[in-house]
Amino acid sequence: MAATVRNIDWSPLQATCSMLRSNYIHHTIVGEVALMHCEATTAFNPEFSIEICLADADVSKAVGILKSSRLFEDVPDHVITQSCHEGTAAYTRLQTVWDVSQPRNIILLPPSAFFNIWGLHGVANPRHQGTRLLGLSEEDMARIPLANPHELFVALVNRRVSRHDQLAALAAKRLFDTGQLNEQWLIEIQRTWVRRNYNLAMALIGKTVTTDEPIQVESNDGSSHEHATADNNNGRKRRMVILKMRTKCVKGEEDGSLSE
Repeated sequence: MAATVRNIDWSPLQATCSMLRSNYIHHTIVGEVALMHCEATTAFNPEFSIEICLADADVSKAVGILKSSRLFEDVPDHVITQSCHEGTAAYTRLQTVWDVSQPRNIILLPPSAFFNIWGLHGVANPRHQGTRLLGLSEEDMARIPLANPHELFVALVNRRVSRHDQLAALAAKRLFDTGQLNEQWLIEIQRTWVRRNYNLAMALIGKTVTTDEPIQVESNDGSSHEHATADNNNGRKRRMVILKMRTKCVKGEEDGSLSE
């Protein structure tokens, strides 16, 4: 099932991390790049996507966990139960249960019935019906086996760089804003990062980085833009912005002005 998280007072990432840590549910982040492969952006209108894979051996227990979660607090119990047991057959029904004006962009994927991500060697099966429904392939997946917020942040930054997924950058920023991570942690682990990934991570949390490489950060709705600042070591800074997905970064002159 899919919908979009908008203007709520809790973080979907924070709630998901908490739910996963305590209840052995695994998940995967999927962004707009993957959905665009099947031209699903109109239907899904993704602001932020979460796939939740139930890895609990007792599916009934997992259903109970989801029913008690704020992620699904206004979803009828029978819808969650049917989704867990029916998989793709529940997709159309789930789309009609939620009012289109209040979507939630959460995709529930029981691995055995819907998306065999926990199959052989833990690799997603691209031939599965659920995979075809979402237009996904193994390369579109960012498999995150643990819900540790630090590992999740790193995985999201890596996905942004490797898959050019703007929503992964947004998700990383939101996760940082929950307060579960801090700048000092980033500084302490910088030696373990590829420089480009570290620079992006620092830009996402609003810090100046030393780089001449464009850092692309797009806002949530595409109508306004967050600017990453780069310092080229000569004392002058320039602002950079990506106007929309798959466009080139528009760079201003070294005095900070922007040209279009």
